[in-house]
Amino acid sequence: MKQCIPLLGMFLAFSQWAMQPGALVGDWRGDSICQVRPSPCNDEKALYHVMGVENKPDLLAVTFSKIVDVKEIVMGTIDDCHVDAPKRNIRCESPRGVWSLAVAGGKMEGKLTLTDGTIYRRMHLEKQ
Repeated sequence: MKQCIPLLGMFLAFSQWAMQPGALVGDWRGDSICQVRPSPCNDEKALYHVMGVENKPDLLAVTFSKIVDVKEIVMGTIDDCHVDAPKRNIRCESPRGVWSLAVAGGKMEGKLTLTDGTIYRRMHLEKQ
């Protein structure tokens, strides 16, 4: 039983570290799937670049891209995404809606919810 206490402490320390903004920095790649059909939306291969924001440890900047014919097409960047460590979420607000991204280990699951409440896209990404 004595060995469980250090392991539990290591697990808790790792869990806290894993949701620090710096641990999320990097490239995340996967699928972005449309939820509204018919619509102008298309299923896409997604590539998100997550970057820290200088002097703002609780914020991240996320550049949202899609891959078309092996080429990256940048769709836009949100410079003030909030990290909620206890909920393991990243929240990026834009005029179009809210990007909610849940992180678990090296995986990110998310959705884009439009301002009217419609879930427009779902994302399944892995850290590269």
